[in-house]
Amino acid sequence: MPNYHDSLEICARQFYSDKFNLYHNWEHILFVLHSYKKIFRKDPSETEKAAILFHDCVYVPGSPHGINETLSAITATKVIKFSDIKSIDLMLLEKIILSTREIGRASCRER
Repeated sequence: MPNYHDSLEICARQFYSDKFNLYHNWEHILFVLHSYKKIFRKDPSETEKAAILFHDCVYVPGSPHGINETLSAITATKVIKFSDIKSIDLMLLEKIILSTREIGRASCRER
């Protein structure tokens, strides 16, 4: 029987099946999870894992900078509130997801 974390992962995975979101797909999420464990040498907290699972869950092609991350943070918060998972810090979750706005810009400037 799956626990609520398995259900959250199953839910998150559905957001990455969109054919328009070629880079931000489920393989990207698995890569980020693996990278977290490799860099920090530990598993992410429940809040960090939820942020990783949902950080790119919304992709609107051609949207202005920051919109996809903002919509992803809103979506993640709503899904977790609906799931009634009390162990996830929603304010930290939102902060982590919104912080990814600058990651894409930095990597684009470095090219």
